[in-house]
Amino acid sequence: MTQPIYTNENKIVTLILKNNTVSDNRVISEQKRLRIEKEFNTLSDGAKNIILTLSQHNGVSIDDLSNLTKINSRTLRYHLKKLMDISLIEKHGKGERDLHALYTL
Repeated sequence: MTQPIYTNENKIVTLILKNNTVSDNRVISEQKRLRIEKEFNTLSDGAKNIILTLSQHNGVSIDDLSNLTKINSRTLRYHLKKLMDISLIEKHGKGERDLHALYTL
């Protein structure tokens, strides 16, 4: 993915994610990209921060996400669950309490 593009018109912030192949050879589907763009303005600031971070990093652990976003791990887990519930992000790991699980768009 390329760097996110932000626009601010009429007090509405829009996030545009361009779907490109990057050095890690990761591409998100057009459907997912459109869904993220559609849902972005309805998300909390913490959830937006997570989406932006995941758009720039492929496969991020809770510890790394906490360091990158400056969100404590308990709050981070809350936002991650909400984002997974609405299918904006995915968790890759073993079981619910996997400490080494990685999160992606």
